[in-house]
Amino acid sequence: MIRLITLNCWKHEGDWAARMAAIGTGLGHLAADIVCLQEVYTGGGRDTGQVLAAATGLICSDVAARHKRRGGTLSSSGLAILSRQPPLAIAAIDLPTSPQDGGRKALIGTFPSAAGPVRIVCLHLSHLRTPEAPALRAAQLAHLLGAAQAEWHGPLALAGDFNASWQSPDLAALHGPGWVSSAVALAGRSSLIGRPAALIDHIALNDPASGQDSKGWQLHQAQIVLDQPMHPHVQPSDHAGIMAILRPPL
Repeated sequence: MIRLITLNCWKHEGDWAARMAAIGTGLGHLAADIVCLQEVYTGGGRDTGQVLAAATGLICSDVAARHKRRGGTLSSSGLAILSRQPPLAIAAIDLPTSPQDGGRKALIGTFPSAAGPVRIVCLHLSHLRTPEAPALRAAQLAHLLGAAQAEWHGPLALAGDFNASWQSPDLAALHGPGWVSSAVALAGRSSLIGRPAALIDHIALNDPASGQDSKGWQLHQAQIVLDQPMHPHVQPSDHAGIMAILRPPL
């Protein structure tokens, strides 16, 4: 099985060093095999992905994205995948963009498991709330699915900040047969700290073998994690994490 976590790391906001310590401790307790991180801040001597890799002992594969000045510092708000095993393959792709929301990417990794390779996509769809934003998120999702599924017929998991509820038309590409989501088990919960019923972070799984005689990979035990302040009363992020168990065929 694979213990998979997704977490939006909230760039450099708040007490970054204390928050990184809290996230690192929390991830260590959860013993994840793969962690998908969004808003991975690099700039001014800070590097979220490398700090959390060092804290957890996991391998960091990352990509810089959305370059701009934040607090006067030229920085990146990118993506990272932390993994217990080195990836068999890793690739970053550019997503459709707009002038207001430029520079988004997705990170696609293929990882070994005892039951065969699994492909994991770390993503962060547009945060915009303009009339055009739903179509932009749908286009970003369609583009990354095309890249992730090209010449790939095995299990595929998407993990990240979708900036949309699971039922949203923005995510219609995932509403077809074969897709299962952490959102089903977490209905009514929130992944935004202090915001009720705002579940916009998800883990979604599709395995073509699930519809055949041989039972494919399954998503189990989805739960909210890293949603409580940690000693000394540091909130890890403005997002809670989502964790799910990806269970191989029986």
